[in-house]
Amino acid sequence: MALPPQSGSEHSELRNYLRHLYGPLWRHKTRLLLIVGEPTEITAIAPHLANKKWLEGQRTVLLWGGSLQETLESPLLDQWLGLRRGRALDGVVWALTPEQSADAVALDKGLRHLQELARRARRQLPLHLWQVCENAWSQEGRESQPVGCLLPAKVTPAMLEDCLEELVEPLRHQGIAQMKLKKQMHHDFLLRLSRDLQANGIARWRQALAPLLSGFNPGLLLRGVWFSQPLRATDSGEIEHFWWPDPAWHGVQRDKAVGARLGWRAPRVAYGLFLGLAVMWGAGMVLSFVSNWAQIVQVQAVSTALQQASTPEAQLLALNELVHVLARLDHRAVYGAPWYQRFGLNRNPQLLETLWPRYVEANKRLVRDPAAARLREQLEALVKLAPGSPQRVERSAVAYDQLKAYLMMARPEKAEADLLVKTLAHAEPTWEGVSPALWRTVAANVWQFYAEQLAAHPDWRIEADPRLVAQVRQALLDQLGQRNAEASLYQQVLDD
Repeated sequence: MALPPQSGSEHSELRNYLRHLYGPLWRHKTRLLLIVGEPTEITAIAPHLANKKWLEGQRTVLLWGGSLQETLESPLLDQWLGLRRGRALDGVVWALTPEQSADAVALDKGLRHLQELARRARRQLPLHLWQVCENAWSQEGRESQPVGCLLPAKVTPAMLEDCLEELVEPLRHQGIAQMKLKKQMHHDFLLRLSRDLQANGIARWRQALAPLLSGFNPGLLLRGVWFSQPLRATDSGEIEHFWWPDPAWHGVQRDKAVGARLGWRAPRVAYGLFLGLAVMWGAGMVLSFVSNWAQIVQVQAVSTALQQASTPEAQLLALNELVHVLARLDHRAVYGAPWYQRFGLNRNPQLLETLWPRYVEANKRLVRDPAAARLREQLEALVKLAPGSPQRVERSAVAYDQLKAYLMMARPEKAEADLLVKTLAHAEPTWEGVSPALWRTVAANVWQFYAEQLAAHPDWRIEADPRLVAQVRQALLDQLGQRNAEASLYQQVLDD
């Protein structure tokens, strides 16, 4: 098979090799496994990897990682991390001896270096631990198979212990069977492994991996623990980097776990912000819809109540509720709607436009016209009193404010809300069928809203009686002149 031209870079050479074999989508068709450990142990499970730096076979690529007792910052490792975007590595295989797995200091140091590698790759690394077992005599001719256990995603020390304990009996039976086969008594690897696990191997692994399984290593995902003797090297023939996996590798190859992303890259941050904004906006629209729908229902209920009210008391109560709603809508028109209604569904302006004509009609009939008539009656009563009479003197004290309020209702642009509210409240218009107690309950709210809105609505003016206004003014001037004369006479008496 002809291969593409090779460059001096391991990165370019491997990429060209994989593209030639698997096409432009080679990144999705192959698994990249970083093999770490001491050179002797790496060679024991992946012969020729130390010299060739990478091997490929059955869609699996083995990459040389080197010792974990030193910082993983070699230029070669940087090239491996740059082979693919997003998921640089599909897993890490750490080859070690029983003595190395019992060295807590060396094990912790290696885990820290792998944790740093995961941070550089920005992705959780599935980790397989591979114990290389030595035999005092040759195992030549023994059938090879994957020995170990594939662990669940969120493994605990107790689960690890259970998985290893489940290996003891099957390994014993398989080991005895291999020794009996053709009476090869020296094929005792599985039997002795079963004995070692039962004796102290399980306890040693649990103790050694306790820091890794404590939950403080988010960058590493322990996926399996495997055992084998040093594997036989296979002839790659004419293909320099060809690798034919030994059956002992089948357990690692069957694992398809993918590590989760670590950290936040710019596209992921942008995606997260966009998604968060979309969710927040969607929730805001739902909240805005519910709020505006409730407000529309309330407005409809108030309008219906005002139209269907048959008694004066019911009409006043409906008007009072309408004033409450209008005041709230008018406040929002001036100062803005609440934040939860500002998601494209705000209907305050439309509701305000709908309610104003209904308020004007009801206020004119129930409040403004009766109040204007009551003021006119009180002013006419003042004019009818004889000049200088005690009753006229008494009424003149409040007639000035009554006349001013009457003129304000006729000339809204000159309205003073505080004076108008005070005067109209004392005018106390009465209706047949409305109790004074009910009127006092709604009067303050109804007068306040009317007085505050009058200056902004000139079309609410009443038609004043010019003759009555002139007569009241004259009466008040006469009364003022009499008071001034009395004050001058009193001052003269004091001076004398």
